[in-house]
Amino acid sequence: MRRFLLAIALTATAALSASEAVAQVSACDKQERIADTLLKMYGEKVQGGGYAPALKAIVMLFANLETGSWTLVITKPDKTACIMMGGSSYKKAPIGQPI
Repeated sequence: MRRFLLAIALTATAALSASEAVAQVSACDKQERIADTLLKMYGEKVQGGGYAPALKAIVMLFANLETGSWTLVITKPDKTACIMMGGSSYKKAPIGQPI
């Protein structure tokens, strides 16, 4: 799980490094509104996350375990959340096991 969260943090760091491209594709709003929208539109709930010190932000992975849709969200200290990327085919791995 720690490797998975590290991979998420590294992916987010890489995504944030391409700031202009990210700014064009990311959607930002209040954290509560992003979470509510992901739940209502895609049935996604928080599956995991953690603090990324290099970003000074919380990284959260939302997913729908039935449909496999997923969304990576970064939340800044001011509670502004930004959707960084999303996808399909999410699978929950048993703890300590590869997917």
